[in-house]
Amino acid sequence: MSGPRANDILSDSLAPTAQLLTELLDLPDEQAEIVATEIIVLFANLWGGQLAYFPKSPAIIISQRNQQLYDACNGRNHAEVAAKYGLSIQATYRIVKRIREAIIKRDQGDLFAPDHGEAD
Repeated sequence: MSGPRANDILSDSLAPTAQLLTELLDLPDEQAEIVATEIIVLFANLWGGQLAYFPKSPAIIISQRNQQLYDACNGRNHAEVAAKYGLSIQATYRIVKRIREAIIKRDQGDLFAPDHGEAD
């Protein structure tokens, strides 16, 4: 037996997409359904006829989870947060460290980078 057909996947995506638009953007149901239909048509036009694989945990979901994990950590509750997210304590420390380093890199300038705003 083969997996779900592409038309079924697209059709099955319509109602949840409309519901998400209603919840996140506070669109009226009718308008959300119109926008959801346009999104589904866009997906059909972009990827119609192609084989597609949808991983269970795409990178964006993992990224959101990692940000929530980071926000939940207070420096003393790594074990509690690890248990909440089903990760090891070491993985929790690694995620917190990686996000902290990214924030520092984003917020602090490079002291050794040439300053393009210097007067000659």
